[in-house]
Amino acid sequence: MSKKHYYGTLAMITAVFLLLFLLVSCVDKAEPEPVPISFEELCLLSPENLATMKGDAVPEWVESNFGAPPSISTGDNDSVVVVFSGSSARLGDFVGNILVREGRINEVSLHDIQTGPHFDEVVMGLGDPTSVNHYCAMPHEPQWVTIGLDYPAVGVSVYASESHSRGSLAFEGGLGIVLNEESQVTLIQCYPPAPTMEEIINRDSSLTPTGRRLQLENRASWTGFGSIVRLTEP
Repeated sequence: MSKKHYYGTLAMITAVFLLLFLLVSCVDKAEPEPVPISFEELCLLSPENLATMKGDAVPEWVESNFGAPPSISTGDNDSVVVVFSGSSARLGDFVGNILVREGRINEVSLHDIQTGPHFDEVVMGLGDPTSVNHYCAMPHEPQWVTIGLDYPAVGVSVYASESHSRGSLAFEGGLGIVLNEESQVTLIQCYPPAPTMEEIINRDSSLTPTGRRLQLENRASWTGFGSIVRLTEP
């Protein structure tokens, strides 16, 4: 083989390996495709189990699914709160609270979720939400904004909390934020379903009449991703 042919072949092989390296790098950096998420993946229980599981079976269910006995405390009106730490494939690590009242599950709340789904994955799995919950929790920098998607007829609401500068939220003399499909869920609340969020809120005995009114005022109709949601300030 002549030197000219040898170096030509070597250059061709080098070019092929460089092209393969670039292709692999692009694949590695590509954003993963969104995957629809189900009610059971969000709430850890099927709708049937949430509706029918007896309260005294909850601690055993927690221990068998998450490997450690939960903490149990008694709340108001003879309610019981079951607290546990867990992990799942779609949520990552989280802390869970299960409220049991009158022998039945009243609410499952999962918070401090580490690798929750994005809003678009929730909408892909459950459809368009009935309403959007919007709240700006701090009147100073940075602004801590919570946005939620409500599914009362399904029995779940999901929330994303994010930090923003106040200037980035300025909108028509107030505050607003673009509803983003990439917002990541950090809190999930699961409850027995009802036709409207008003019914869900009104049956919450921990809320005062003022609290119920504010909960309703903090909600707006779903208008799709990319739309501006006005924020309610404290």
